[in-house]
Amino acid sequence: WDPDKGAYFYVSQDGEASWTPPDEWAWQVHTVDRDDPKWGADHAGREYYVNTNTGEVTWDKPASLAWVKMHTHRTYFYNHRTKETTRERPPGLGYMSHTHGRMYWVGEDGQTTWESPHGWTQAVSGPDSEHPGRLFWHNHKTDETTWERPEEFEWQEHHDPAEVETHQEL
Repeated sequence: WDPDKGAYFYVSQDGEASWTPPDEWAWQVHTVDRDDPKWGADHAGREYYVNTNTGEVTWDKPASLAWVKMHTHRTYFYNHRTKETTRERPPGLGYMSHTHGRMYWVGEDGQTTWESPHGWTQAVSGPDSEHPGRLFWHNHKTDETTWERPEEFEWQEHHDPAEVETHQEL
């Protein structure tokens, strides 16, 4: 990049510099206008490609434009008790419903439920509680209730905001 010219320069593998891009990098994408006399309304909105060096025009996307930048951030899970980190979603880990302020789970059949496979659910104490607004956990299988976070809830999901799980939230 040359800031004085406001343009990129290109250096070939043999070290030769040029203001003209190599032919394989000189492709530009265009869209057919519906009033275009060359292609007309039948191709309106369709993309085509023009090589600014060679003048070649094609409907097929050139290989040099086929590269797509993928997200470099991935989801990972961290266990606050064991300090373990993994890329695989731990079994039994629920999802937070921001609408309802509580956890929900996705079964093997893809259906969502408020009941966890391990029995624990996270809730917030009500306004009449000794500790209003405080998180607590209840195990519907054992009927145990605790202020201490159960081991199953020690995993936390960390991810790029653009990455979203695809299932229906309760």
